[in-house]
Amino acid sequence: MVAPRHKKASPSRFQRSTLAAYSTAILIGGGALTLFQWAQTNTDDVINSPRPPKPKPPVPPPTATAAASPDKDAYSLAKEQSFGYFTDITNENWRIAQTHHARLFPNYYANLNKFSNGPNDKGRAEKLRNSNNHYWYGQNFQTEFICPLARRLPSDSMADGPKWVCDPHRLAKKKDCLVYSIGSNGKNEFEKAVKEEIGEHCEIHTFDLESYNRRNGHFKDALKGYSEFHNYGLGTEGEASRKPDVFKTLKQTMEELGHAGRTIDIFKIDCEWCEWFVWQDWLAPDIDMRQILVETHNAPMPNARDFFFGLHDAGFVVFSKEANYENGAGGVEYGFVKLSTDFFIEDSMYYKAKELPGIEKYEPVVPPA
Repeated sequence: MVAPRHKKASPSRFQRSTLAAYSTAILIGGGALTLFQWAQTNTDDVINSPRPPKPKPPVPPPTATAAASPDKDAYSLAKEQSFGYFTDITNENWRIAQTHHARLFPNYYANLNKFSNGPNDKGRAEKLRNSNNHYWYGQNFQTEFICPLARRLPSDSMADGPKWVCDPHRLAKKKDCLVYSIGSNGKNEFEKAVKEEIGEHCEIHTFDLESYNRRNGHFKDALKGYSEFHNYGLGTEGEASRKPDVFKTLKQTMEELGHAGRTIDIFKIDCEWCEWFVWQDWLAPDIDMRQILVETHNAPMPNARDFFFGLHDAGFVVFSKEANYENGAGGVEYGFVKLSTDFFIEDSMYYKAKELPGIEKYEPVVPPA
């Protein structure tokens, strides 16, 4: 018996948004393919079975360069604007990603002061609780870019500790890899996952103000074989000057470890509010980071505004946003990946948007090119 056919209901706004987000992931990943098919045809280390023939990429608009070498230039835009990280996304689909990003700009609600708190409110539990910061994060700074094969590392843990990494299979193909992990609490699951799921070639350094707790024992022992442990925290220049045995700046750290001039492929940080005061150092001209995985805590204004505006205008786009429900969603795990600011079309940069609400007195950390 054939079931009676029903008239399809119009999709809701939520359904349309979900479909658009899913379509973005598919389009960035490889045209009219499912993500699974894209993984089969583009990623050697995702699946070991024989792969079907790779589909022909869309042909970009004819140019003198494209006519000379169409296969190479069909993927050039993503490669150039991601500093060589995305090498297999077509120009057509990259332009779609640019358009989707521009449509989302500005990536916040009208009033950033609503549900925020002050920069001196750390530790004031009742005041922070009454601020309802989870509403602030619900309204502001959403995911604005899709990494086709982002993964949560380690992938076998649902607890607090794993981090979303943008396409880690690409890091596995690099000759070298440098990872900084700020804030540990003696846990080693992220560092262990980097070694096992990205590769032994990754050099990992973990930093924490503490060196022991009853749950995890001595941090150095817990991290042995996965990461080199350093018993100090990341601080401002003032903190590093006043307490040099307790805090160091990022620049000091890189110089002392012999990493000056090297690229930090993953910068993972959970430092309980220090993010609002040290993030400018991450954008220094002699610092090169490619992914920032940061847990933000509460929403102190104007620090929180400047943090998100400043990272964005330096080329960092949000590819992941995950609430930490263990603290009532007052902390949120963000994943940023760095792109060239050429990716931002239609003037979708905060320093250019002089008429936006709440933009007053904002100045970019990285001077405009």
